[in-house]
Amino acid sequence: KFNRREEEMQNELSRLKLSTEKELQEAERRVQSLRTENETLESKVALIQSSRIHELTKVHETMGRTHSESMKEIDDQKRRLLEESNNLMAKEIRVISLEKERGVIESELNSLRTKHD
Repeated sequence: KFNRREEEMQNELSRLKLSTEKELQEAERRVQSLRTENETLESKVALIQSSRIHELTKVHETMGRTHSESMKEIDDQKRRLLEESNNLMAKEIRVISLEKERGVIESELNSLRTKHD
């Protein structure tokens, strides 16, 4: 009776060992599958990040060029306005000078008329 009980326990122990071994192998397969899936996801994330960085870099470069071009355009407009302002002041000075000259001529003409009369 004792041997039979020991044999049953040995059989139960063998069955548990086998079951545990199978569960362990299944768990190892799941772990390996998850590792593979994780590596795949990490590589996809890296690819997406790389793509986003590339896109952002292109946007940044475009914005930089656009900003640079805008600043150059503003500088050109300032230069043109300054030139126009200088030209207008020169014309204004010329007009004032001509008006003074006309005043002098009119004064001389009046003086001559007065002497003539």
